[in-house]
Amino acid sequence: MSILSDDVLNLTLTLTLTLNLPSPGANFIFPEDWALYEAVIPANERDDYLKAYGKRLRGELGQEEKLKAAKAWSVWEGRTSKLVQDPWEKVKDRCALY
Repeated sequence: MSILSDDVLNLTLTLTLTLNLPSPGANFIFPEDWALYEAVIPANERDDYLKAYGKRLRGELGQEEKLKAAKAWSVWEGRTSKLVQDPWEKVKDRCALY
């Protein structure tokens, strides 16, 4: 991966996860969606979602983990990008790798 690609990935992860800290944020507004997003990361890595998702999305844990993380990330982003969510049946086909 080029330096630019790593920078873009890190910036994207940082900005997205800013609200996903243990303090009130998107995880409290969308608890069901957060549970699905969180489930991809083992409990012992949940203290640093940026690091945990980063190594998965970069493929450091293999293709299977990369695809699971990409799908969970895409669903989280798609579902939480607005306060009034579209029904799941309407959006599920727009999520990456679903």
